[in-house]
Amino acid sequence: MQKIIKKRGGSIYLNMRVMKINDIERFSSYLDYRTNLIFLIGNETGLRISDIINLKRADIKRTLRIKEKKTGKKFKHKFSDELYDLIINYMKYNKFNEYLFGTNSKKHHITRQAVWKAFKKAAKEAGEQSNIGTHSMRKNKAWKVFTETNSIKEARKALNHDNSNCIIYYNWRDDIEN
Repeated sequence: MQKIIKKRGGSIYLNMRVMKINDIERFSSYLDYRTNLIFLIGNETGLRISDIINLKRADIKRTLRIKEKKTGKKFKHKFSDELYDLIINYMKYNKFNEYLFGTNSKKHHITRQAVWKAFKKAAKEAGEQSNIGTHSMRKNKAWKVFTETNSIKEARKALNHDNSNCIIYYNWRDDIEN
């Protein structure tokens, strides 16, 4: 369910359902290690799936610095200690190729479609009724920042959006329905 709400100044806020914490934990328990790591990176960084699957092993440092594929903007994020340790552990045992989430072909990374299918399967197994996809991670990040700061501006910055007239504001299902 979604609503478009126009606020003063012509800014557009798109309200869409994001996952509650207990939904996230239940959902992630149905993912394999690699897909769960993709999910965790997406939730912590707010990166698009295209940027996550394009991460190379050489990109992984305590502070991630990349150029976003869709926008060409620079992106910088300091990983939490927990997530950084999970990534390093994953890299020790999964040396597919230059990509962090490589395939056995040694030339390619996992596709966004494969991640989407894994998310859909896990959502079904977890009994999640809402439409969970690869963009859900960005929604979760935006909501987390918004609830911590109570600032649309900070949520916009977290997603690396630069135009205040086109803010995407993700909201909880309960808030939308009420």
